[in-house]
Amino acid sequence: MEKEITYKPSFNFNDYLKINYSLFLKKLSISILFIICLLIIIANITINIVNGNNFTDLLSFPIFIILLVPLIITWLPYQSTKIILADPKLKENIIIKINKIGIEYIGQSFQNKYAWNDFSKIAENKKWYILQLNKRQEIIIQKKDMNTNQQLDLKEIIEFVKN
Repeated sequence: MEKEITYKPSFNFNDYLKINYSLFLKKLSISILFIICLLIIIANITINIVNGNNFTDLLSFPIFIILLVPLIITWLPYQSTKIILADPKLKENIIIKINKIGIEYIGQSFQNKYAWNDFSKIAENKKWYILQLNKRQEIIIQKKDMNTNQQLDLKEIIEFVKN
């Protein structure tokens, strides 16, 4: 008999905010942004030292960047989570079915199917599975939504799919 996992997901804001922060901070663009900001700060300090500006001019721009970048880094995932969880479809009674063919989301007004070959990457950590469809779209499966047997079945299905 083919294994099939059926469960009802929870859409808790705090859980999805943590997931979004985790995914956002792992992106290459954030590392590049950090390096660019660091280079701008170093260039600004160097220019101010060469021009002989006073100490307050020397630190005004770097302090602005140091305050602005973390604000942006915290605001973007927060807004993204709010927008995602505001989707009216997530208020419906949703059931997720997972088997060796793929994943199926069944709601009252919609039905989405994804085959395993649609995913470019499958990652697991302590709290969730991250199934990446493309660079901007992931499907998150929270382990806390499933019981232990379902988690073991999911691991078995993922190992089957990877091989």
